[in-house]
Amino acid sequence: MTATDTMNKYQWSALATSVEDGDLIRAALEEQVYSFGWNRDEAEGVIEGALASEDGIKKAVEIYAGKYQDALGSMRAIDLFIAYGPALKDFLGENSSEYRRARETFEANAAENYGNIFKSVKKAQVQIKNARALGLSDSEVDSAKNTLKRYGKVMAILATLEQNKLEALRPQVRTRATKRTLKEILEE
Repeated sequence: MTATDTMNKYQWSALATSVEDGDLIRAALEEQVYSFGWNRDEAEGVIEGALASEDGIKKAVEIYAGKYQDALGSMRAIDLFIAYGPALKDFLGENSSEYRRARETFEANAAENYGNIFKSVKKAQVQIKNARALGLSDSEVDSAKNTLKRYGKVMAILATLEQNKLEALRPQVRTRATKRTLKEILEE
């Protein structure tokens, strides 16, 4: 299974980590379990067991969302561009200068994996923000600024596309949550 396949498999749990509404989290977890291809009877124990407590929900989401994040972190920038290129084309137009700049940004960092890019950017942000407290030299601060310049657009583009991808899942999760709520209200 490729990293992209793994991300697609666990996208529902990634969504669950980005919402605060408990009903939506539960519904996202249900979507996650059903996305494994299990029928209602097969999924019932896992769903009811995980949904039986806040700790169960938290643990299930943590496990599945962790698999999503691990897959994302393992992908090279060029693989991310391939995975998200169709969305970029839809938003920007394949022949636009913005699309070409996005492609060039990912190609310039083609071999870098996202996990390393993410860590480098976070480290650079801390170094710049706390340069004095960390006792960093001007050259160390300049190096951190160069890291942000090199990877900042990759991070920003990916964050924007990830947010859009997860938001596109929300209506299906909202529908599941509404059905569950109505059934609970009408139970005798």
